Amino acid sequence: VHEAMPGHYVQLEYANDVQPVSRRLLRNVFANTPYVEGWAFYTQQMMSDEGYLGNSKALRLTLLKQILRALANTILDVRLQTMGMTDQQALDLMIKDTYQEREEATAKLQRAQLSSCQLPTYFAGWKGWLDVREHEKQRRGSAFSLREFHERALKESGVPLPVLDRLLQPRTRAVVRRDNVTIEVIAEGRGPLFVLLPSLGRDSEEFDPVAERIAGAGYRVLRPQPRGYGRSTGPMQNLTLHDYARDVAAVIEHENAGPAVLAGHAYGHFVARMTAVDFPKLTRAVILIGAAQKKPNPEVQRSVSIATDPTRPEAERLKHLNAVFFAPGNDSKPWLTGFHSDVRQAEVIARDATPQREYWSAGAAPILDIQGDDDPYRPPSSKNELVEEFGANRVSVVRIPHAAHAIIMEQPRAVADAIIAWVH
Repeated sequence: VHEAMPGHYVQLEYANDVQPVSRRLLRNVFANTPYVEGWAFYTQQMMSDEGYLGNSKALRLTLLKQILRALANTILDVRLQTMGMTDQQALDLMIKDTYQEREEATAKLQRAQLSSCQLPTYFAGWKGWLDVREHEKQRRGSAFSLREFHERALKESGVPLPVLDRLLQPRTRAVVRRDNVTIEVIAEGRGPLFVLLPSLGRDSEEFDPVAERIAGAGYRVLRPQPRGYGRSTGPMQNLTLHDYARDVAAVIEHENAGPAVLAGHAYGHFVARMTAVDFPKLTRAVILIGAAQKKPNPEVQRSVSIATDPTRPEAERLKHLNAVFFAPGNDSKPWLTGFHSDVRQAEVIARDATPQREYWSAGAAPILDIQGDDDPYRPPSSKNELVEEFGANRVSVVRIPHAAHAIIMEQPRAVADAIIAWVH
């Protein structure tokens, strides 16, 4: 069971089929030992639990002996490497306390003396696999399938088990309706609520790596798609930011797990602030990602207008994307696509139709202001603008290097980590 089927042999069969080849190479060469040894050990218990060999009592006793050995291996390695355990104490632990044969114990002692940190991976990996399975059961409920869980987990190959847990978290899509508006929502994770709001004329798909990391840290992440994109529909004329705030509020209320942390990238910060003002009871905090200063440079605004307009020539747009959105050395070409003209036009009208004084304060919510070091919308002179206006007790500032206005694309991991650290 451990070495062959469904243990190591089966796990390696799946590992040899990981795609693309580059991922297969990395995950095989740097395979996580608790994943590998943990799987093989986990299968021993799983096979016994599932009634292998007719619910054999002999098999169950063998399993219990193997568990005792895994515990001894862990204690042996830790005490031998860090607590001055003698050879005789090690042999007594294995032979007298955990019923191992002398030949096995002698060889195990030599193995422990020549290496470190491998012996505990059987116990740590076994417990880790059980934890991941339990989390998957909680996520799937009555739809949980043991076979499907094993298939999906093995297809990821040798990643650290906390990473495997994140990779297995389902990303769902559903719609929320209010009046004559329908909002498509991408959702993942479990825990306290986050809402991520995208940039001008863009959709929330580009939050994928940030959303995954935040969800993996123990949060429920919702990404409403803007009106006019995907399955999100509703009036697109004569809107204000209050209309978009009502869309966000409907999503939070539908989840019935608020209040939520609202995080808006670039244009999304307008909507996040407006929602915090109009719906304070649904707002836990506001995170501004690449938000403009209170009185932005008109030339910067002009560049943004050109860069985000898909009807402009590509060369002209690249020039302005590089000037405002991307730090030197970062590739701006991916943002030549992904701007939706109807969405952009409606959002610009809504922003311009809403006086700044109505949304700027973000109500009374705590604020995290994440700025890119190379963002012309937030020059160093404006770094503490919100701190000076609303106070250091309410506002925290994080500057992220090698990032400009498209910070969510340039430094997604740094952005996610800053968010997680602040919220924790």
